[in-house]
Amino acid sequence: MSFTLVAKVMSLKVGSLPRKMVLLKLADQANDDGLCWPSYQTIAESCELSRRSVIRHIQQLETDGYLTITKTYDKSNKKNFSNRYTLTLNRGDRLSLVTDEAPSGDSVSLP
Repeated sequence: MSFTLVAKVMSLKVGSLPRKMVLLKLADQANDDGLCWPSYQTIAESCELSRRSVIRHIQQLETDGYLTITKTYDKSNKKNFSNRYTLTLNRGDRLSLVTDEAPSGDSVSLP
């Protein structure tokens, strides 16, 4: 468990509570380098979500830059293993869409 990663996830806004729960579970399982490999089922049971919902949230977290996925497959036995996840939380930091500056061309007069 990486307390640093769990604390970092707590400060992020990822778009939905279930998605944050999935990311928290991954951070809880991760080592200090952000690497973990829990199964979809393990995550689903911990977060009280369906397996399919976990898959969708993980895909969105990857799209949003919070993690990278390395798929693992045993060709000789034709069997999937748990994915390897690397948390990339700093890439998930968003710039605020709201600024204190007025859009260019607009002027604001204060009394």
